[in-house]
Amino acid sequence: MHPFEARRRRRRLTPLDHLKRRLFHLERNPRNVLKHFRLIIPLCNVITDVRERALSSFNELGHAHFERREIPKAIRYFLKAVQSGENPASYAFERWACWMFLGEYEEAWKESDLAGASFKGWPAPDQRVLIRCLRGLGDGIQFLRYARLLRRHCDRITVQAPPHFLRLCDFIPGIDEAVPLDYANVPPKCDFEIECSDLPYLFRTTPANIPFREGYICASVERPDAKSDCLRVGIVWAAGEWNPVRSIPLLLLEPLTEISGLKLVSLQKGPEVKQFKDFERRESIADLGSALNDIVDTMSAVAQLDLVISVDTMVAHLAGAMGKPVWVLLGYAADWRWMLDRSDTPWYRSMRLFHQSASADWKTVVDDLVDALQTLYRARTSPFLETLRC
Repeated sequence: MHPFEARRRRRRLTPLDHLKRRLFHLERNPRNVLKHFRLIIPLCNVITDVRERALSSFNELGHAHFERREIPKAIRYFLKAVQSGENPASYAFERWACWMFLGEYEEAWKESDLAGASFKGWPAPDQRVLIRCLRGLGDGIQFLRYARLLRRHCDRITVQAPPHFLRLCDFIPGIDEAVPLDYANVPPKCDFEIECSDLPYLFRTTPANIPFREGYICASVERPDAKSDCLRVGIVWAAGEWNPVRSIPLLLLEPLTEISGLKLVSLQKGPEVKQFKDFERRESIADLGSALNDIVDTMSAVAQLDLVISVDTMVAHLAGAMGKPVWVLLGYAADWRWMLDRSDTPWYRSMRLFHQSASADWKTVVDDLVDALQTLYRARTSPFLETLRC
């Protein structure tokens, strides 16, 4: 006997092998059906279990690729799981986010259709609409651009938002009233209610028809002097504590202080301001953040800058919504709204994106940032551009 044949015969039989043998004997002698019936049922259960594990593996593989932002591979495994009979509700958000990453918004809305919308239809022309901002401040800024469009379809729009967000609503067209978000009290009376992040879904938005990407928040404050050779640049290095991987240590931004022609201004708020106090070259950065009491103060400060450099946080959205040039520093596993490997975004015309090429690799991002700043400063101070200004 050949050694490989002997090894094959010694191989331990799996439950599937046993089932194949039983079926073989049944085909040869149908009278054995009753004899083997009680043995076949458990083996069928084993096959069912194997199948369920396979479906779970498809989803788990998809999720692993999703976490690494290998989105094309992730969506293939997620779809394979659904096509094989997995419950579509499993990993529905991940599939939705994959389509958004890929810019296939129509496919994402199909996932939303399957999940079921939290709102019903469209408001009537005589109805009162309540838009609730239940998520982050950045989401509120990004999606309240739709208030102006929605106002054309209803009688009145009320926005319910965190108290420190309310003053900003005065600068967003389409909003008639803003009230504080208070879970202890009854929400304002309305005929149609929607969460602000559902507004793109309501309008079946695609990257090609995102509204008001040039800006929609107007700050009535003095603009910077276009003839100044000095670039006034605001910086925000830390996002909220709930997602620290979005933040970059201030120390890594030290190369910015060595670029001539820049006037750096800190817009940082929150606990991470303590990094500024420990920063050796803090004299090269003006601390404006400590004087900012709310979002409207921040808006006024941003309006007087030439450029904002920020991690993925509220200030980045605010600058983009104002049409202010803003460069956003993104981690490797960035949010779906920034899509994949793009230096621009369809949400804000004035925004430029700097992505990490590997997890936690802020150094490469800062190197690219320094090169871009030097190029921008040279372009601003070139004699040719100076003649155009005159």
